[in-house]
Amino acid sequence: MNAEYSNLIKHRRIAIVGGYDEHDSIDRYDTIVRVNSHWFRQGGKCDIIYHNGGRRDWDSSRSRKFYLMPELKQLKFMVIDHAGGVRSDMIDFCTEHEIPYMTYRKDLKYSSWTPWARELVSRVQEHSTRSGDPFTGTAAAMHISRYPILELFITGMSLYSNVKPEEFNPGLKAHDPYANGMFLEDLAKHDDRITLGSDLKEGIEWVKKNKELVQL
Repeated sequence: MNAEYSNLIKHRRIAIVGGYDEHDSIDRYDTIVRVNSHWFRQGGKCDIIYHNGGRRDWDSSRSRKFYLMPELKQLKFMVIDHAGGVRSDMIDFCTEHEIPYMTYRKDLKYSSWTPWARELVSRVQEHSTRSGDPFTGTAAAMHISRYPILELFITGMSLYSNVKPEEFNPGLKAHDPYANGMFLEDLAKHDDRITLGSDLKEGIEWVKKNKELVQL
């Protein structure tokens, strides 16, 4: 257990904000968790970032502008995942800015994943008819729920419900939004510490109605 991470999570009220900008209020929460590079666009408080380890987001000129911004100083920890191998530039970024970090899937070997990551993928796949990784926000919810927290609020996740059916394309299908939605709904159902935001609830109802579309 990483002590620096635990200090940000244990016995605290946590909010996870996904990549959907129209999220519910998070003002009352102690620790704010963001995913991937959406914080660069969203702004606001950010204590922890869960990142998929993808190199593109952090190499863009738009993202690099934020490396020198004062807001970066509020970032206290990063949790990095990349089943294909953690990218060195992510580690360099954390090292350069003295940001503590940890990883949970270092390569494609299932046996090398942390136990909770293996459980996560297995449980999400129970709802899926095809392969596809969990959303980064889904991974954050699973991971954080394993700690003795006071509350966990999940918002900023539309599950692609904001995408018009005719615009839903294979590029969006690296993940199965139906499987992720069903997993998150089940996680909240069996853990009274977890509350789902209005946007996520709407997204879950949308994927239920559009299961055939999102699982093509």
